[in-house]
Formats: sequence, structure tokens, C-alpha cells
Amino acid sequence: MREQCIEIWKMIFRALDDIKESVRVAALGTSKSLANITVRYCDPTVVSVKIGQKIVDILLPFFLNKGLFSMSEDVRKFSLSTVLKITKKGGVLLKPHVPDLVIILLENLTTLEPQVLNYMTFHVGAQS
Repeated sequence: MREQCIEIWKMIFRALDDIKESVRVAALGTSKSLANITVRYCDPTVVSVKIGQKIVDILLPFFLNKGLFSMSEDVRKFSLSTVLKITKKGGVLLKPHVPDLVIILLENLTTLEPQVLNYMTFHVGAQS
């Protein structure tokens, strides 16, 4: 199951970064639908804790390590959005992943900010 889940998301990420706009649009629709299902399965109030923990253990590290470090901006944004949704619903299922979650999000804080904000911060500091 683990390999199939990861392989599906890898293919969706590849399609989100495709040259053709029609492929990217189709991939975005597919990824939103699959993300909604994924988030639902990561909610311990909807599924059993055992099943939810399996899903979180497979997909949260994938989104954190592959999605947030992708070269594609669309994939990074989508991964961040999905990680945030999982963290809102995950509850007790997130406990084993909290250290990795905090470290990776803090490391990526500057890359997740808009570039204009980084530019302004740099130049305001230089003028002081």
C-alpha cells in the first residue's frame, strides 16, 4: 500500500509540473480531490486511529520531504496546503511527526514567504 500511495502522489506532482497547461489543470483537479480524501483519512474522528495513523505515517513525511522541497512552485504550494489541512484534522495522529513537522516548516519558512517580503526585509535592514 505504501508504494502505491507514494507512486500516485509522485505522478500527480509530475503532472502538476508539466509543460502543457491542460495537463497541469487536470492534475490540479485530481490532486485537490485526492487531497480531500487523504485529509479525510487523516482525521481520527472519521476513520479508526489505526488506519489514520498508517495514512499519516505514509503521506505526511512524503509531503514534508518531497513536496515542500520540490523544484516546482505549484507542487510546493500544494504540498504546504495539504500539510496544513492534515495538521488541522490529524490530532493525535500527528504526535510521532511533530518534531519533523516543526523542523521542516521552520527550515522552509523563508522559501515559503513571498519573495517581495524577503526583498523588502533585506533593503529595510540595509538602510537602517
